[in-house]
Amino acid sequence: MPANFDNVHIIINPAAGKNEPVLNTLNKIFNTHFHNWEVSITHQKGDGQRLAQNAIHNGADLVIAYGGDGTAMDVANGVMGHHVPLGILPGGTGNALAAEMGIPRDLKKAAEMICSGRWRTHIVDVGRIGDQIFLLRADMGTTEEVIGATDRDAKNRYGMIAYVVSAVKAMLNPKVSQYRMVFDGMDVQCEGLACLIANMGTVGTLDLSLSKSVDPTDGMLDVFVFSKDHFKNMRSIITNIVADLVHLRDLEASMLHFQTKEITVSVSDELSVSIDGEPITRTPVTASVVPQALQLVVPHE
Repeated sequence: MPANFDNVHIIINPAAGKNEPVLNTLNKIFNTHFHNWEVSITHQKGDGQRLAQNAIHNGADLVIAYGGDGTAMDVANGVMGHHVPLGILPGGTGNALAAEMGIPRDLKKAAEMICSGRWRTHIVDVGRIGDQIFLLRADMGTTEEVIGATDRDAKNRYGMIAYVVSAVKAMLNPKVSQYRMVFDGMDVQCEGLACLIANMGTVGTLDLSLSKSVDPTDGMLDVFVFSKDHFKNMRSIITNIVADLVHLRDLEASMLHFQTKEITVSVSDELSVSIDGEPITRTPVTASVVPQALQLVVPHE
C-alpha cells in the first residue's frame, strides 16, 4: 500500500543523541514517495510545538518528529487537537516512545515504514501538567535527579550507559521524601525515593517496563512510588543492569502502584518535575489524563 499523505512536514532536533546522516537518509527515502515534504529544525525548547502548529496551519497532513522522547513530546504539544497524525523517527538516547509503539529504532527502517504504507494510526491518551502534555511519564525524586544529572554530552557519547551511571550514583546516597497524593477522594501519604506518573510503561531501551498493566488507551494514569522499603530491591536491579546479568522486563515489584484520572502530588521538600525527560516545573503538581488525544503512526500489527 503506498503512502497516502499529500503534505508531510518533518521536524528535526539537530542536538539529538544519534550521530547519523539524517537529511541524507530522509532525502533518499522521502523523495521517492512524497512530492511535498519539508523539514524544519529546532533550536530550543518549544520550537517543536511552534513548528508543528505552523506546519498544520500551512496544510500538513502528517507531522513527523526526529529526535528523542523530549522532541516527540514537544512536537506532540503542537499536533494534539488538530486531527493530524504524528510520526516518530527515533533519534535520541532512550527512544522509549518508539519502543512502546513498536517503531523501528533504525532511522532508515522507521522512515521506510511510513513511506511504504506499512503503518496504521494508533490513538493514545496523553498526560497533562499545566499547559504541557506528556506521552510517557512525569518524574520526581530520584528518577528525576538521574535525568537531570545526565548531561547531553554524556548521552551523545555513551547512550543509555550515561543514564545507568547516573542511576548508580543516585543509589549511593538516596534521598527520601514524604509524598502526599490526593486522588479519587483519597489522601495517601508515604515515604518515597521517587514518584512517577505514567501514561506509558516503557523505560528507555533496556527492555524495562514499569508494569505490563500500563495502557496508554485506558483513560487512566498509572502512579508509581518507589518507596524506601524497596530500596534494596531497586539497588539490585541497577546492579544487574550494569553487570548485564539479567534481561529485566518488569519493575512493578519495586513500586507502589495506583491508577487514577487526576492526581495532585505534594512533597515535604520541593522537588523538580520532568516530563518525558525534560524539566518543566516543581512540586506540588497536578497531573490529569486527556483520553484518546493523539494519533500516532505505528507499524501494522
